[in-house]
Amino acid sequence: MTAMRPDTRLDRSPLQPPEHGTPLLTRRSFWLATAAIWSFFGLMVANQLYFSMRGHGHDWWRILVWQMAGAATWMLLGPVVLALESRFPLEATRRLHLLGVHFSAAVAGSLVRMIPMTAVSLALDPYRPVPTESSFAAEYAVQALQWLHLDLFLYGAILVAAYAYRSRAQLHRDQLRAAHLEKELASAELRALRLELQPHFLFNTMNSVVSLVRVGDGARAERMLLGLCELLRSTLDGHRRQLVPLADEMKLTERYLDIQRVRFGDRLAFEWTIEPGTEQTLVPSLLLQPLIENSVRHAVEMGSGRGRITVEVARADRNLLIDVEDDGSDVVTLADPTRAAIPEDPPTSRGLGLDNVRRRLGALYGDRWALDIEPKPERGTRVRLRFPRRAAPESSDDGGSA
Repeated sequence: MTAMRPDTRLDRSPLQPPEHGTPLLTRRSFWLATAAIWSFFGLMVANQLYFSMRGHGHDWWRILVWQMAGAATWMLLGPVVLALESRFPLEATRRLHLLGVHFSAAVAGSLVRMIPMTAVSLALDPYRPVPTESSFAAEYAVQALQWLHLDLFLYGAILVAAYAYRSRAQLHRDQLRAAHLEKELASAELRALRLELQPHFLFNTMNSVVSLVRVGDGARAERMLLGLCELLRSTLDGHRRQLVPLADEMKLTERYLDIQRVRFGDRLAFEWTIEPGTEQTLVPSLLLQPLIENSVRHAVEMGSGRGRITVEVARADRNLLIDVEDDGSDVVTLADPTRAAIPEDPPTSRGLGLDNVRRRLGALYGDRWALDIEPKPERGTRVRLRFPRRAAPESSDDGGSA
């Protein structure tokens, strides 16, 4: 598996939003929300000042315009606080030093905010008929002393909000990285399992061809090789797809059975029982072939008479059920109730195929699947698969999401 390259799209500044690709400060929604918040703040402060001095004869609109000027200044200073929190984050080790930096920035921000407020105060005289200071410097000093404590509180509130936003964005980026890595690992595992399964099947089929050549049956060996070429062509055509419609998997399985019918003739009996409407349900590619290969070996190859294999597919709530049954004499035991025993015999045994299927289902569906192996009451073995249904895009099947 090749190493993952860092996704530079995830390495955004704290001013990047956690869900979208555009920077926070270039988003219209950010500025609309900021304008609404500070407009509401200016309105509330103006109302508080006006109603606390209701009998003094002040004009409400003068106080409102004055406070809106101060609120608009904070709206413009807010992004500066966001940038300072990014440059001097609160979670760093030098907390006392950083708190000093932010305290100094808060005082400086308050002094800057007093410039437009003082100018508007001198122009509107909001406390009329109470006279305003005659000079800019004198009025500026009054405003600075009056609003410094509130400005320190507002700076702290913006600072905490910036820290919370940046922490959330970082958490989201970490989750995206973890999800990308998990997806890459799962894809690599699935690719490895497919590569494991394909040569396993190929070697078994080639062994069958060699056996026919040894007994002098060249015609059947030739038909098996031609069938193998057709099967491998179909397999390679869809080698990139992990999930395929059940109908496609059935066609691939039929090509495999055509090869085995050349070898065993009338000794191999096979039957499909498919619930209508399940043909377009997505299933793991190369799911049925290893299961049927095991049944062929144990019901036909290892026996002396006619072997019968049946495959039944049905829906159960939001799951798909697949039963593969044979009447072979070799029964797989269940020593561990959570995992079917895997015999320690050659690669043509039930072991490799079933273990491969088990690991692929786990990689695709997590813990939402089951593979049960049990002896049939009369004779043979039943392998039952259960996993979530998901319909192919062109299908109207209402199966659950995998």
